[in-house]
Amino acid sequence: MENQVSKDGMNRRDFLKAGGMSTLAITLGSTGVLTLGSKAFADTTNNPTSGFGGYGPLVQDPNGILDLPKGFHYKIISEEGGQLTNGGKIPGAFDGMAAFEGPNNTTILVRNHELSPGAANPVIGTKPYDAAAAGGTTALVISPNRNVIKEYVTSSGTIRNCAGGATPWGTWLTCEETRSATHGYVFEVDPQQPENEMSRTPIKEMGRFSHEACAIDPATGYVYLTEDASPSYFYRFIPNDTTQQPGALQKGGKLYAAAIEEVAGPSASTLKQDKPLRLSGRN
Repeated sequence: MENQVSKDGMNRRDFLKAGGMSTLAITLGSTGVLTLGSKAFADTTNNPTSGFGGYGPLVQDPNGILDLPKGFHYKIISEEGGQLTNGGKIPGAFDGMAAFEGPNNTTILVRNHELSPGAANPVIGTKPYDAAAAGGTTALVISPNRNVIKEYVTSSGTIRNCAGGATPWGTWLTCEETRSATHGYVFEVDPQQPENEMSRTPIKEMGRFSHEACAIDPATGYVYLTEDASPSYFYRFIPNDTTQQPGALQKGGKLYAAAIEEVAGPSASTLKQDKPLRLSGRN
């Protein structure tokens, strides 16, 4: 990101600092961080040129893992190669994730593992989509005091699960960032029903391409998707079933790609605006 100064004198990097500080203060104000944030704003001695004081200097971590400002601490809740609840190894390459409300005041954290075939510490499930693939998702059930109660595989047999998106109805859409063979799809994962049939059934009508992230408009149930390829497109999926419940996206729909009519080159788009793609995906 360029450190370009805008007309009002604030550059984009400082704007992001302000936005991040404000969000943290609003979100965590009840824990005392609001007070710390206010003090940090007033004290600019650590960085007098930026206009923002931050949270003070970093304190060296005696464990050599993560240096944090005074008053902050971290807690490691899961490490690659550690043990899942069933005794298996915790997979590597943590990537996109989301937190959901669980039973008995717990939090369920669902996360991707962006692994290619042959990777160390693959996701090993009992009902994989493709037994030769190393990627997938796992979940952690975390207690109110931030202890891990359970850690388990929620889906397996996929490739390069990069990003995705949380649904308003409590499931996780995990996206494959690949177009290898029978891969390149979106899968819906229910953390409270791990490795069910839905989790290993690709939503083919959401396209086969190098998926990145997706987000759902709760007002319409439409899904917006991004791509990590060259060229890349911005997509909208309109489901046939907009009831917004687990499995509804499996009932099909239409996938559209945005187009910039003023730019004819393929680096922008080769599709007319809102022209639906073939339901078999881009092959």
